Amino acid sequence: MRAFLYCRVSSKHQTKQQGGTGVTRQEATVIEYINGYNPDPKLGYQLSLDDHEMLDPDLGKSAYHGYNFTKGALGEFKLKVLSREIKEGALIIENVDRFSRLPEHEAIREFNDLILGGIDIHEVETGIVYSKKIPNTLSKLAHSIERAWGESERKSSIAKKVWKARRETVLATGKPLPARTPKWLKIVNSEYVIDKKYSDAVNAIFKLYTEGYGTAYIVKYLNNNDMKIDDLSWSTAALTKMYSDERLIGWKSGMRVYPALVDEEVFKRAKEIKNSKVFLNKQKINGAQRSIFNSIARCGKCGAAMCVSVNGHNKLYYWCWKKRGTKECDLSGFVYAYAELAILQHIKNIEWDKVYLEGERGNDRSEELRLELTELLSYKLEIEEILKSTERPPTAVLRTLINTEEQIEKLEGEISSMISSEYEVNFDFNIDDIINQNNIELRQKCNIQLKKNIKSIVFNKYDGYIIIDIEYFTDVLKHVLIVNNKTGVLVSNISITKRGGVIYYNSGAFSIVESESEGVCTFEGIDNVSVTDYFLLANYIGSLPEKQWIVDVMYLQNNMDAVLK
Repeated sequence: MRAFLYCRVSSKHQTKQQGGTGVTRQEATVIEYINGYNPDPKLGYQLSLDDHEMLDPDLGKSAYHGYNFTKGALGEFKLKVLSREIKEGALIIENVDRFSRLPEHEAIREFNDLILGGIDIHEVETGIVYSKKIPNTLSKLAHSIERAWGESERKSSIAKKVWKARRETVLATGKPLPARTPKWLKIVNSEYVIDKKYSDAVNAIFKLYTEGYGTAYIVKYLNNNDMKIDDLSWSTAALTKMYSDERLIGWKSGMRVYPALVDEEVFKRAKEIKNSKVFLNKQKINGAQRSIFNSIARCGKCGAAMCVSVNGHNKLYYWCWKKRGTKECDLSGFVYAYAELAILQHIKNIEWDKVYLEGERGNDRSEELRLELTELLSYKLEIEEILKSTERPPTAVLRTLINTEEQIEKLEGEISSMISSEYEVNFDFNIDDIINQNNIELRQKCNIQLKKNIKSIVFNKYDGYIIIDIEYFTDVLKHVLIVNNKTGVLVSNISITKRGGVIYYNSGAFSIVESESEGVCTFEGIDNVSVTDYFLLANYIGSLPEKQWIVDVMYLQNNMDAVLK
């Protein structure tokens, strides 16, 4: 059973490794629970770190106000359950407080939505599993919820009174508040002073993040380049929260309180990247880079993302995410290293000035797409208002929201593609260095360059071959690599070029020239083509929509005689 690990803290102070209540301790606690888990016969499954996902921690997301559902990772997880993207699993939480501190009936509703959706909730602190497979746990749940809400109600009342008094002091005197001073500020002579070392580190973080570098890479960069603060190492959790911390641009609780540390435009860009699903800049927070094709690799059968897993012989395999997870696709896996090496060797030999001819990287649709995106974002807000107005929203409304978000994601990706096409092509990498999985930073840099210059890489398998479609940010050219599934040998390299109404299919010395307007095709170099190149090209063209007639021409007797002579 797949385990989903969830952690939450309400304030910035709890994100520190010290203090005993931070994210670091919670992560260690839930991981330890899985390591020592003894299967319950009533549940009928085992938990293992070999099949788990650490949900993004909800840092500073109040469970008392339900922000971890309306604004946090737990809410995103719930939507995936309700939409049946996730059909079963085990959610591991330290205690009920981490999940919800809402009033009893609201909290029970949130629990039930997940439980009835096939998610068992494991509370580490008590060892209780809330599941429809185990009777008589509802009363225990209600008691825990009542206790959690009561404690939060008391703390909230005290905090509101204290902050109100301090806020009035700031407005009346303009003097800084020592108890509310962010760590990057000092108070000197009743004035805020920015800590230069902290400022340099934070601005380096935002610069790298907005350039497309992943959070794991940035953390390693800071810790290896003498940019630690007070000898404390940076963490991915700290950076993830920082990308949306408005105190860095001077704002707190709706008013400007502090001097700005980060330029507002840079901060806005970073926040957009964090909250969006734009493939160019969004990179999974991970300490490894198993696949250098993250965000651009897609399954040719169903369109889902591709993922890497390790088999029993410690070899990396490439899988369709839906095949690996929900079994909704029938594309079988293949050795990842075969695909990576073939694509890298191909890219190193590309004449990029021919891929992106002068003037072909622009796109007149940019403004049209931006207007469409604006309308969809407005529509999404209307749907969210409907959801807020009802306690149990209809499934149809939730599906509409999910479909709208998918359309927004697609538009953002296309708009980002137009932006990315302005980047200079730079693949000055040594292939032997890149294919070394231990060179994490180099592989991350390679991944960013790929995303800036390649629109998508689509994988298929056919009759013992891996078919790799490479599309660029241009409608003029694409390449198709055909790799032997058992040996990893590149057996054919096809290029497809479109000029006006003419399409050129090239494989080795052989070319097919198709006139779309006349509906005819001619062959060039048929006397010199290898049998393998000819028939692999025929198989590929036959997989394209409305191109079977070209294959029929290829199989005419006179053409077959020329190839097989």
